[in-house]
Amino acid sequence: MVKEKIVEDYGNDNYSGILQLRCKNKEKLDVVMGYIKKGQGLCKVVLAKNGYDIFVGPRGVMNKLIKALPLTFGGKLSYTTQLVTIRRQTSKEVYRYYVLYWIFPYSKGEIIVIDNSPIRITGISKKITGNNLATGKRITFIYDKEDFEKLVVHKVRASKYSPKLTLLHPETFQETIPVNEALKKQEEYDVVALKEKVYIVNQ
Repeated sequence: MVKEKIVEDYGNDNYSGILQLRCKNKEKLDVVMGYIKKGQGLCKVVLAKNGYDIFVGPRGVMNKLIKALPLTFGGKLSYTTQLVTIRRQTSKEVYRYYVLYWIFPYSKGEIIVIDNSPIRITGISKKITGNNLATGKRITFIYDKEDFEKLVVHKVRASKYSPKLTLLHPETFQETIPVNEALKKQEEYDVVALKEKVYIVNQ
């Protein structure tokens, strides 16, 4: 039997459930963990693969976390219950919650590739909102893959303004007409490159 690695111990073994926090993005995982630790009612925190197992005391605390976390950080929740005991005096069944919370590994403002299109994330909740840089359309979607391509934003200068705006491709340094139009004329533009194409990141 593998011994659990306790990260935090609050000296309380009376827990109503375990919140299994999972995310491959360590930076975002730590942000969510910090949010949880600001509250009350934790019993202990155990290190797990790609996250933590958080033993939560009062059931009310667990219920608040279940409601607040996806709305604050986005992600998916699933849970099961297990019968722990039956109280003799009342014959009431006592259950323990096991909640798996998978956090979206990306953040607002990042640009990721979905179906070969660059999507700039504008909001994260139970669903994700974003702008498709190729079409300019706003979209709402669920994208829960852990492995995804994140595009780096480059700052490039315009080489031509007429007859069409032409930019230097940030990777090949070839003159390239961007797929989408700029909102205003300027000397430099924030862009992302997806293969041979360039997309302007309009703010």
